[in-house]
Amino acid sequence: MKTLGLSVALSNVAIEAAAKKMSQSALLEMVEGILLQYADVLGKATGSSEQQKSLGADLRLSEVHFDYEQHSIQVQFANFLPRGDWQVQGIRLV
Repeated sequence: MKTLGLSVALSNVAIEAAAKKMSQSALLEMVEGILLQYADVLGKATGSSEQQKSLGADLRLSEVHFDYEQHSIQVQFANFLPRGDWQVQGIRLV
């Protein structure tokens, strides 16, 4: 249950991204800020990685992994280019 607060905080990022246009960098800053607040639950950061791919001319997907001593967090983003904003597609705590 130590991760419940973290899960709720990360879910709020997805809700906020749906409510207003945000860049991927702004979303990542929000996620990283939340992760810093939960350092006691996650442990020390051990690395991060990002993968991007395009699905046609109008859709880009991005997946960012944040690795910590005790958990990993995977955040999936989608960018529908005509609309110009990024949305959180999913957040998974492992």
